[in-house]
Amino acid sequence: MPQPGSGRDALSPLVELFDLAFDASGETPRFATIGASAGAAFAIDDPVSAGEGRPAIELTRPPDLELPTEALLGFGDPLDDYQSGAARAARGGGQNVASLDLPGAIEAGQAEALAADWLRRAWTGRETARFAVPARQRTPRPGSLVALPGRAEGEFVVSAIEEGLTRQIEARRILRLPPAPDRARLPARRATGSAQPGAPLALFLDLPSAGGEAAHERFRIAAHAKPWTTQQVYCSPEETGFELRTTLTRRATIGELTQGLPSGVEGRLDEFGAVVVRLYAGALSSVPLAQMLNGANVLAIRSAAGSWELVQFADAEEIEPDVWRLTRLLRGQLGTNDAMVAGAAVGADVVLLDSAVQAAGLREGEAGLELSWRVGPAGREFGAEMTVTETHIGGVRAGLPLSPVHLTAEKQTDGGFTFSWVRRGRLDADSWTGVEIPQDEPFETYVLRIGEPGEAAVRQVTVGSLSWTYAAASVAADFPVLPDELELDVRQLGHAGEGIAGRLTFAAAG
Repeated sequence: MPQPGSGRDALSPLVELFDLAFDASGETPRFATIGASAGAAFAIDDPVSAGEGRPAIELTRPPDLELPTEALLGFGDPLDDYQSGAARAARGGGQNVASLDLPGAIEAGQAEALAADWLRRAWTGRETARFAVPARQRTPRPGSLVALPGRAEGEFVVSAIEEGLTRQIEARRILRLPPAPDRARLPARRATGSAQPGAPLALFLDLPSAGGEAAHERFRIAAHAKPWTTQQVYCSPEETGFELRTTLTRRATIGELTQGLPSGVEGRLDEFGAVVVRLYAGALSSVPLAQMLNGANVLAIRSAAGSWELVQFADAEEIEPDVWRLTRLLRGQLGTNDAMVAGAAVGADVVLLDSAVQAAGLREGEAGLELSWRVGPAGREFGAEMTVTETHIGGVRAGLPLSPVHLTAEKQTDGGFTFSWVRRGRLDADSWTGVEIPQDEPFETYVLRIGEPGEAAVRQVTVGSLSWTYAAASVAADFPVLPDELELDVRQLGHAGEGIAGRLTFAAAG
C-alpha cells in the first residue's frame, strides 16, 4: 500500500476489482467468487412478503447517466521496476470516470483486462434486487447465484445478507460472459539516456532440505546487477521455448572469498576460524549468538567440490571497503559437512541466504533433470548482451539422506572388525526430547565400502541395521597384508539414491 491504512482499506479494491463477496456466516470468514457455492443458480420460489402493499422483491435500476463510461485502474508494473502505471477502459461517450488504485503489482496487459471487466460489470450488474427468505433457508450465501421468480433472463449474485427474523438479501444481476482477453504488453522504455543494463550475475543453488519445503523448492537463485533492475527467470528443457518461472525484485547479497576456507569442524562453535569475503554490493551485520542459533546469518559458500556449504556467523566486521571478516562460525550446517571437508578456494562464490534468494521455479517433476535457465532484465527482449543462459540440475540435494555420524570401528580378537554408526534425519529431526527421530525414508538401508585411504574400495556391502561385522576371514581375503590404516565409507540409501558419505579412518594393523 502507498501509505498505512486498515485491512478493510487494503481489501476493498481487491473485492471490487476481482468481483468478490465477503461471507461471515460460517465459523471462518471467507471471500467467495460468483457461483463458488454451486454450479447452478438457486431458485427463490417463495420470498417472504415485505408487508401489505409492498412487493416481495424490490428491483432497482439507476439511469444510464449515473453509470461510469470510463474506468481507470492504477497499479504497480513489475516489468517496469514497479513504477506506477494506469490502465484505461472506455464505453461510448460520457464524462463519468470511475477510478481504483490496486495496492499491488500486476502486468499492464492484465490490468487492462481487469479494468475492462470492471467497467462491464458496472453496466451488466446495474440492476439490483432486495428480498427476504425464511431464516431457516441457509442455502443463499454471499457469492451464490440465485434465480428470481418471473425473471426469465439473467441471474443474480448475492452480494450481502442481513440476518434477523428473516434473511434480508441484496443481490445484483450478472451475465455469464467470458473475461476480457489478457494481452501481454511490455512497458514503454523511458528515455533516461543511460546505457542498457548488462547481463546479470545469476547463481543457482541446489540447497539441502530445511525441513519444511519440498525438494524442488530448495533449488534457489540469487542475482546481482549494477545498476540493479528487476530480473526475470525463464526455463526450458531445450534451447528454445523458454517460459517465465519467477521474478527477482531484490538484488541478492553476493560476493567472493578473498581468502581460502579450509576444512572445519561440524557441530561446534568455531571461535578461531574466519570467513573473509568481498561483497559486490550490500553489507553484513553481527547478531547475538542466540539469534544465530535460531537461524540468522546464513551464508552459502561454493566448495571446491562444487556443492554449497552453509555457514552461519555471529560477528561481522568490515576490514576494508566492501571486505568483511566473519567470525564465530557454525560450519557444515544442514548436513553440508561434505562441502565443509572439501573447503573453498579464493574467489569462491558466497551468497547471503535472505529473502532476496528465491525459489527458481523448478517443478516437482523436474527434479534431477538438466534444464536450460535464462535470466535477464524484466521488460527486455532476449539478447546475449543482457541475459545469461546456463544449464543446471536442481532439486537433488534436498532429497539426499544425510551422512551417518559417530562412526566407530572395534577390532575383534580374531582379527575382524565391528562397525557402528548413528543415522541422521533431515525431516522433523530437530527435537531435543531425547526420543528417536523419525525415518526420512520408508526403508533403512546403508551401503558400506572399505578400502585403504584414498584408494578404491575392495569390499562393498549393503546392510539394514546400524552396525556390521567385518569377519576376520573376509579381512584376510581382502587384505593378504593388512595395511596400517583402513577407511570406512557409510552412506544411507534413499529414494534419491545414495546419500552423503560418513567416513572413518581407523588403525587396522597391530
